[in-house]
Amino acid sequence: MLIRKQAYNFVGYIFSQRFKREKLQNLNRISRYVENDPLNINSACNLTKKEISLIKSTFGRESREYEPWLRFYKTATGIFNPEFIPCWQYAYMELSLNKRRYEGFVQHKCNLRYFIGEENRPTTILYAMDGVLYDRTDKIITPSMAIKKLGDYDEMVFKVASNTGGGKDVKKITMTEKSDVDFIASKINKIDQDFIVQEIIKQDSTLAALNDGGGCNTLRVLTININNKCSVLSMFLKIGAKGSFTDNVCGGGMLCGVDILGNVKEVGYTHDYTRTYTTPAGLPLGGLKISHIDEVVRFVTEAHKSFQQMHLIGWDIAISQDGRPVVIEINLDSAEILAHQIPNGPVLGSRYDEVMEYLSQNTPTKFIKIKLKQ
Repeated sequence: MLIRKQAYNFVGYIFSQRFKREKLQNLNRISRYVENDPLNINSACNLTKKEISLIKSTFGRESREYEPWLRFYKTATGIFNPEFIPCWQYAYMELSLNKRRYEGFVQHKCNLRYFIGEENRPTTILYAMDGVLYDRTDKIITPSMAIKKLGDYDEMVFKVASNTGGGKDVKKITMTEKSDVDFIASKINKIDQDFIVQEIIKQDSTLAALNDGGGCNTLRVLTININNKCSVLSMFLKIGAKGSFTDNVCGGGMLCGVDILGNVKEVGYTHDYTRTYTTPAGLPLGGLKISHIDEVVRFVTEAHKSFQQMHLIGWDIAISQDGRPVVIEINLDSAEILAHQIPNGPVLGSRYDEVMEYLSQNTPTKFIKIKLKQ
């Protein structure tokens, strides 16, 4: 208990020094939810005296920073638990657990081939890095060769390779559509950003049915790897809007919690956390079960070990027709803590004390600044 309290106090001090702006931004986020009230915050009861006393005894001088978030989570979930992680605390966790200087390289979609085997990635057709085009075997090709290669496919997906999120800059390309052909030709002939072109995943039929097969629905799986132990902390399912090609929750889709056995929670949420009980295709969430979940859990906990400098990873995982986990991308700095905790509860679970102690001993690293001679 003493170690736990010392960890709280030390981490709290770091928070107060580094994350004042983050706290304010996320308190404003609470205010936005209160104003829109999708979670019925205005009708919720306040924290009890016993709960407030527990917050003060646990977090000390940082208790005022935790209290509004714990009230928020109590309202959203019906549960009071001081182990809920506020957004600003999660931002610190990501900085501490993942080495920031490596993030750009590791998250780059063209670089997943260094960490993930071909059978667990979407099939690459070609990609561009630093203004150079490559085929799937990493051989340099010309724009004319690239366009000819694309002619072998009826459809494909184009993705900007870095600094994107929420489905931004992801586009389905249909080669019978002139506008799509013109779009991909312009990207190939004038490479102004890194991108990757991949075959479209043929996904598991259960997942495809959730929005009438309009796009690829994925699992966001959060794993942690510290103290020589890798485990799944939380999972939620992202379902795109009916007929949508991407699984964007903010684009009219939804999310819902999934337990370690693959059972889907009966309550889902839209992008503003309005509750819903059916998928975009009208199927009830209660009773749904994700196939091949054991293989997903086995894969991510084993694959995480390849990312030696990254201890907290949010995986976007599709499941193929033959049950293979397919990594769409990994997330190292925006793994959606609200989307995990609102449907699933406190994200750290049985590893809470262990993670708090780890954070107290591993503060975020800074960038090394080099001053050039004039």
